[in-house]
Amino acid sequence: MTMQARIIFCICFLFASTSCWNINSLSAQDKSKTLIKFNNGTTVSQSEFEYVYKKNNGGDAAKSHTPDKFKEYLDLYVKFKRKVMESESLGIDTTASFKAELGSYLKTLAQPYLIEKEALDALIKEAYDNWKRAVSVSHILIQTEENGTPEDTLQAYNKAVAIRDSIASGKRTFEYMAEKHSSDPSAKENKGFLSFFTAFDFVYPFERAAFSTPVGQMSKPIRTKFGYHIIKVHEKIDAPGVRNTYHILVRAGNNYEAKSNEEAEKRVKEVYQKLRGGTPFADLAKEYSDDPKSKSKGGELGERYLPISQMQERKFKLKNNEYSEPFQSPYGWHIIKVTTSDENKTFDDMKKIMRNRVTRDRRAQVAEEKLIANLKNQYKFEVKKTNLEKFIANVKNEYLTPEFNAEKVSKAILDLQLFTFADKKFTGGDLLRYNAQARNRNMSFTSSEAQIANDLDVFQRGQLLNYEELQLEKKYPEFANLKKEYRDGIMLFTLTEKKVWRRAVEDSVGLKSYYEKHKSEYPAMERVRVREFRSPVRDMIFKLDSLLQKEVSWKVIDTMMTSEFFAIKTTKHIYNKTDPKAAKFYENKTGYRTPISQEGDVYFFSYLDEFMPAGSKSYDEAKSELITKYQGELEKSWEADLEKKFKYKVDQKVFDQLFKNEK
Repeated sequence: MTMQARIIFCICFLFASTSCWNINSLSAQDKSKTLIKFNNGTTVSQSEFEYVYKKNNGGDAAKSHTPDKFKEYLDLYVKFKRKVMESESLGIDTTASFKAELGSYLKTLAQPYLIEKEALDALIKEAYDNWKRAVSVSHILIQTEENGTPEDTLQAYNKAVAIRDSIASGKRTFEYMAEKHSSDPSAKENKGFLSFFTAFDFVYPFERAAFSTPVGQMSKPIRTKFGYHIIKVHEKIDAPGVRNTYHILVRAGNNYEAKSNEEAEKRVKEVYQKLRGGTPFADLAKEYSDDPKSKSKGGELGERYLPISQMQERKFKLKNNEYSEPFQSPYGWHIIKVTTSDENKTFDDMKKIMRNRVTRDRRAQVAEEKLIANLKNQYKFEVKKTNLEKFIANVKNEYLTPEFNAEKVSKAILDLQLFTFADKKFTGGDLLRYNAQARNRNMSFTSSEAQIANDLDVFQRGQLLNYEELQLEKKYPEFANLKKEYRDGIMLFTLTEKKVWRRAVEDSVGLKSYYEKHKSEYPAMERVRVREFRSPVRDMIFKLDSLLQKEVSWKVIDTMMTSEFFAIKTTKHIYNKTDPKAAKFYENKTGYRTPISQEGDVYFFSYLDEFMPAGSKSYDEAKSELITKYQGELEKSWEADLEKKFKYKVDQKVFDQLFKNEK
């Protein structure tokens, strides 16, 4: 989840509002009359409440609302303040993890006010590193609107957590849950498999999560503008350079030269032989391809991600100017060719291109230069030229050598002031300490004078930006308010996740107890439970089918699954009686097996486990809904405890004067 969505989602959820509220706190200088006073000494002023109420209830129109409306909002605001106070009493804001997280997000919050070079460079370097690689993934998408209601966002989050937990526990396979629950339409066919992609192919949060998740593991639910994603990483490979793809497509059907799949396969193999015989790929694409959009361009598809996994995998595994053997996809038979460029370019070669792609244009760099110039003027920036010349003269002979460090320089040189601004003074020792940290990545000049000048410039800019970041709260009241909002939001999210969200997921005993008390609220019609077995190993599937035919016990078969039948994947399905998929099972008895079928390289069949009578959903069937309801119960219980702990009083005279002086 992005931080802004996370904070707003947290606050909206805690307030249980029907619309999304963006709560800002007023500055500490607010001296107006006290409206609310808690028993721990915390107060809420009249102007703070008016500011928050007006901002989140229609602006100036809120001034004419009735006292009942004010009271309704006040009750919600009290709940919010209690949770903030509880978080503070537990010291959440004093932990190292909290401080690190808040510090990280304050960097992001500061971006509208300044362009911080180190952050931008880190993004550029990350993009370059990802651009040199490709990662093969599957995903499950739980869709939710980017600006959806708190209730919808919470429901999507809960569903994503429940799905991930189900997969992690081994109760369900990733493929099954993708086909069953993913909002990505392609998941019905590809079971969530997206194959390989690289930098800039997908939205950044998805890219970042995929590249940072170890092979063979799943990410936590990741929020993008599309909703929540669970990403499973299959493989990572080195794949530097820009990859341009071309293809020849041969389709079957009444509208094509090939009327059947067999004819299409024969035709594509004939094209492949012509290709091997030396006929140019582009010429064959123009003559034989059934893709009207690309054939006129010699089959060119460009650099974009190809939403056909069979093509995308070959795109990243073929070498420059190499073409594939014929292969089949849901669209027909293909031959693809890949050309690559920029494969051997270093980070320095690509830095400018990466910067442009990360920032979309060059305004960010221009804005930063302008900001630096303004800051130097504002804070009376001064270079001590004589001292700088003396410093350079003493260090330049060894500055570029790998073993150079501050210990090789006299204290007198280390203490020389090189530049000053505001009330800050920076010495030769400060510069060398910076150089020691950045030495490996910044030593790119052959001239020591040029390298020193570069290091000094970068060091000066960084110090100016860091100093300016510390002044933002004083300069911009709205930044101070935003900082407070994020501070409260992180605390609230951390505590609410512990008290409510994760607890509802992890407290299996409490959840099952809740289910037993409320299972009548989860009705179900007649259903059938089915096991599906799938494997690329034909002999295994046929042997398992034979054992089931002989009514070998499930205890024996389950044991064999971990040894002899290790390549067979088992998934369980529950179909309502009205589901078309259930029809063939209701025509048979328990123990019925469907005929063995083949889908691509995979063999599969289904086994009828049991008929389930109408009544209540099982615990597993209702779990996702149960978690949401159980969270509501936990929330109410928590709020009741906080109500006992944090008593408050409202000054009725001040309440009666709300907005009176603004009308």
